[in-house]
Formats: sequence, structure tokens, C-alpha cells
Amino acid sequence: MRYEPKFNQNLTEVYSNYLAKNGIRQGEFFHRYAQGIYQLYEKLLERYPNFLIEGWHQGADDLI
Repeated sequence: MRYEPKFNQNLTEVYSNYLAKNGIRQGEFFHRYAQGIYQLYEKLLERYPNFLIEGWHQGADDLI
């Protein structure tokens, strides 16, 4: 069996007491998450210039 991480689930019901305690508005969570993903892509492409990042949509293609 092989574990394949998937990021195709919706981030709902997300809340953290840590954010409020540290002066970060809860509404910034999704924005910061997206920024983090883009930073990860940039670092990967800097280190591996020929690295291919594919995106796909969730749907019937997952069954193939």
C-alpha cells in the first residue's frame, strides 16, 4: 500500500485558538494557506527548475 497525499479536500471547519492569541485574524487563515502553497512551489522550482507541477480537478478523472 502506498500513501498518496491529496490536497483536494475542502478546508472547512478550520479554526485555531492560536491565531487569536497571537493577534492573527481568523479570516487570514485561507489567504496565508494559499501564500504558503505558492511559496512551496517557488522553492521547488528554484531548486529543481525542470520540476513539473500538475494540477487537476476533482471529479470523474479520479476514478481512472
